[in-house]
Amino acid sequence: MNAKKNEDLLDEEEELIKTLSHKVRREIIKLIGMKGKLLFSEIQQRLGSIDSSPLSYHLKSLNPLIQQKDGKYQLTEKGFAALNLLSKIDQTVRLSKYKKRFTYAHIATIICWIVASSIIPIVLNLSTSFIIELVFVQLIIASISTVNGFIIGILRNRY
Repeated sequence: MNAKKNEDLLDEEEELIKTLSHKVRREIIKLIGMKGKLLFSEIQQRLGSIDSSPLSYHLKSLNPLIQQKDGKYQLTEKGFAALNLLSKIDQTVRLSKYKKRFTYAHIATIICWIVASSIIPIVLNLSTSFIIELVFVQLIIASISTVNGFIIGILRNRY
């Protein structure tokens, strides 16, 4: 009996994944999730350039996730679960992009600090009276660079 239940759940899971495999169907779920209830014409208008026949096919394919009441399409309980899943996937993708951006920002910051620490001695012209100032400037640059790296590291781990 338990094996039969597990098999049924796996079949249902496969059907859900198959249903959500098409971009238009995912967009329809997100659209209805954002707006609540939509007419066929509203869905068609918001999706842009999709003909009635393909849209009808996609709406029928979404049968376990959406239902039609009073001429308007709305999400079912499973539809809300699918919307939640799609939202989490979108969020994961966005976070991945942000992590890449933080990494690039970190690399750019390091390069800037290296350039700055190379240029300062040239600008100060390395005369003997400036040696103490040079060491002080180098310590400041190293401190700022360390703090900057620490902050970006926290941001990368958090986002």
